[in-house]
Amino acid sequence: MVEVECPYCDENIDLGADASGMYECPYCSEVFEHIGTEISDEDLELIDGIQNGLHHHNRIFSHYKFSRDYRWYHILFQCLLIPLVFGVFMLLETYWNIRKSKSSQVMVMYIAEENCILKYNMEHFKPYIVQKIFVDDEMEIHWKHRPGSDGAVRPDYDYYTIISSSGETIEFTATDSRMCNIKSFADGQNIVMNKTYSMF
Repeated sequence: MVEVECPYCDENIDLGADASGMYECPYCSEVFEHIGTEISDEDLELIDGIQNGLHHHNRIFSHYKFSRDYRWYHILFQCLLIPLVFGVFMLLETYWNIRKSKSSQVMVMYIAEENCILKYNMEHFKPYIVQKIFVDDEMEIHWKHRPGSDGAVRPDYDYYTIISSSGETIEFTATDSRMCNIKSFADGQNIVMNKTYSMF
């Protein structure tokens, strides 16, 4: 069983097997790519250097998500201050949140000394998906924009695809609330960004 988080609606999806490929989210019906979890020693060393500040890098994109991490003293505090009936209910709710709580991070970094872009996911401070492409003069960046709905029910979505001259790609989705510096990266490297489609 392989469980991943949908990059569009953040729901957890059971893929069944850890096979690379395109999958459709059963919750929001968006199609996303899942890449297998095999990571080379070289890439693990590079990620460790980034995380420990040993490599000079430009952060192109990052998304950090953290769910509450319940501790034993939260349970004790609830049991002492809440009447018994509500205490039992809150204890069950806390137990459910403990099982579901996790932290995850998506990073897209430009490593100047390696002249490459590295995308990796961190789950509980361990990398589990890594992609690396090298930067060259023929690299392209495609950008699709889907505006949000009125009243901020749905935020703006920006879909970015970085394409190397050999056809390798790195994709990520950013919203207004997520840190994204891809435009300044593209300007600094003289890479043209093509706004290919707007989804309304």
